[in-house]
Amino acid sequence: YKDRVVGTERHGYTNEFVDTQSWAQFKYACRTAIAESVIVVIYGEPGIGKTRCLQKYKVEKVTTMPVHVVCSANVTTKYFARKIARELRLNERLPTCDLEDLIVEKLRKNPRPIFVDQANYLNEKALGSICYIWEEARVPIVLIGTKDLYTLFNQSTLTQDVRTQLSSRVAWHCQLMKLKIEEVKSICDRALGSIATTEAVRKVYEVTQGNHRHLDMLLPRILSSVSANKDGLESGSILITNIIEKASDRIMVG
Repeated sequence: YKDRVVGTERHGYTNEFVDTQSWAQFKYACRTAIAESVIVVIYGEPGIGKTRCLQKYKVEKVTTMPVHVVCSANVTTKYFARKIARELRLNERLPTCDLEDLIVEKLRKNPRPIFVDQANYLNEKALGSICYIWEEARVPIVLIGTKDLYTLFNQSTLTQDVRTQLSSRVAWHCQLMKLKIEEVKSICDRALGSIATTEAVRKVYEVTQGNHRHLDMLLPRILSSVSANKDGLESGSILITNIIEKASDRIMVG
């Protein structure tokens, strides 16, 4: 839990979980799915903190152990169904249609929420499996991914009938927001201490563009560089904004 959610200490910086507007959005979306037993889609740009929020939510807010599936670019419809079956301790070697029925039967008897991370990798048939499971078992389902996930339901190359069939089963599409500059300041104050000046925070926000993952990568580099250039900073020959700019060279911001 500490490694996945709270984080680890690196270069003197403790990567703690931050209570942001994205976390508030994420909690509300998941509460909606669970309270109403509906499908909710949560999406946002890579690095915004979706997976971190999911891990935090599973540990702190869910009273019934959820079915948690993480997808990759290589996931097929059959393997996706097998992953759910494995989480439910079912025989995963059956054909996909039989797996779907077994999953539904198990969830009817023992309802559990389903969380699918990186769901933007799912194809039309896999989304169809999700909709079938929800239609038959009516358990809460939270799909988490990038904007491509939203596009799959609304603007993809799927036929209009298929898109309508899928999207009609989604109660809410929730787009997570980037970090606000006030949130970046709060994180920088804790991580950088007295060197988190207004100019420094503004520079950090500029180079990370409010992306949580970029910020998480940048802060340890800044601290390491500050330690190596302590004399220059004290004399004024090196500015903290120079260090931040140099530390951000390897960050690719789209």
